[in-house]
Amino acid sequence: MLQWLRRAFGVGDAEALYREGEAHSLRGNHAAAESLFRRALALDASRPHYHFALGCALQAAGRHDSAAESYRRALALDGRLVPAMINLGTILQASGERGGENASGRRDEALGLFRAATELAPGATEGWINLGFALERSRRLAESRQAYDRALAIDPSLADARFNRSLVLLAQGDYPAGWEDYEARWQATGYPRPAFGGPEWDGRPLDGKTVFLYTEQGFGDAIQCARYLPLLEGRGGRALLRCQPELERLFAGLHGLAGFVAPDAVPRFDFHCSLLSLPRLFGTTLETIPAQAPYLRADPALVERWRERLRGRPAGLRVGLAWSSQSKMPDAAVKSMTLEALAPLAAVAGTRFYSLQLGRAAEEAASGPVPMEDLTGEIRDFADTAALTQCMDLVISVDTAVAHLAGALARPVWTLLRYAPDWRWYPDEVKSRWYPTMRLYRQSSPGDWGAAVGTLVRDLDDAVGRGLGAAPGATSST
Repeated sequence: MLQWLRRAFGVGDAEALYREGEAHSLRGNHAAAESLFRRALALDASRPHYHFALGCALQAAGRHDSAAESYRRALALDGRLVPAMINLGTILQASGERGGENASGRRDEALGLFRAATELAPGATEGWINLGFALERSRRLAESRQAYDRALAIDPSLADARFNRSLVLLAQGDYPAGWEDYEARWQATGYPRPAFGGPEWDGRPLDGKTVFLYTEQGFGDAIQCARYLPLLEGRGGRALLRCQPELERLFAGLHGLAGFVAPDAVPRFDFHCSLLSLPRLFGTTLETIPAQAPYLRADPALVERWRERLRGRPAGLRVGLAWSSQSKMPDAAVKSMTLEALAPLAAVAGTRFYSLQLGRAAEEAASGPVPMEDLTGEIRDFADTAALTQCMDLVISVDTAVAHLAGALARPVWTLLRYAPDWRWYPDEVKSRWYPTMRLYRQSSPGDWGAAVGTLVRDLDDAVGRGLGAAPGATSST
């Protein structure tokens, strides 16, 4: 191919290598592309776009530190290379959110790069979108909204910008506008809209008609929005639900649910609707959240089985722990914490800790710094998790499905949140608007769990000292 490029275009060896590398990049052959870009740079290191292309190949391969160095070299040669600014900014923003040494400096540099990109190319949307995201993660919600507004003024069809703006609007408490923008998720990257071939429910009275509901995104989202099924029944509807199999036994007792639909199956229906579109259709505002709990209940037979399993263990406040999000979303790692970060819990006398953690992080329970009993090997689905949770006096969890489950069961739950949490955990209050028995503990800076855990440990020590009832809504489960 190199010989053909030389003959066809009269290019030199370095340019021929670069162009062949670009062809490999387009096909996703990042290792081959990297090798070719490096060979091109060995012949001519003065071309900023060679360094930029190498950075793209390295970033696509997950080698972010090396990619950042390549982008810096490109910008040293051409300080107006906007794509390099944006790519470098995304790397710095992500690493800054994870915390560590000079995390704030990395986040500030990312913001500076995105601002510079919008100044150099004010008519390009990518800079405004990335700036909006970085500002949201810095909790500068008004400025973030303005950045997304600028992107959408340039191109109103940008679904990703509209969806991202919806999360800011919801975080600001502007639920009516937020729900409308949230519907843009169906056109946004990563949210393909199911095709069912029938009318979508628009909130009209149902008069006995059947609504085919389906879940999307994560377990926590489904648990949060399951509260709307009784309201659907109040509109005269009959609901059939297609959800993750792990949720079926938990949801079986929901008021308003006529039955389940097998995965990938489509029943006969009058209307279809995503579970996550119900807040919009019911006109939910920050003041009208249907927060009555419990709206889910653990199976009494399963609860009794778990109580028998726990009987005879040493006395103490039973505390269930979940420290890692199992979500497949990109921000799962930022929501999660290591068990080492919860090590101060071990010093609280009068407590007995039980793991509620599933997934790969569950392996930490056996050798972590917090002594705990791990019975999760006996958990089959969320019905079992609900029954075990019902036996706890308190649940401590990061922003994961366990926190939603405990809140839906009206169990006392203390939730640890990243610095810029999901929209549902705003406004900045100690109690959750969505779950009356939930207390919120927030990072004081991105990636730093120390202050939040310190406050939680003091509250836990105080709760134990004042007896079981000190945990909000707690009751003895012995």
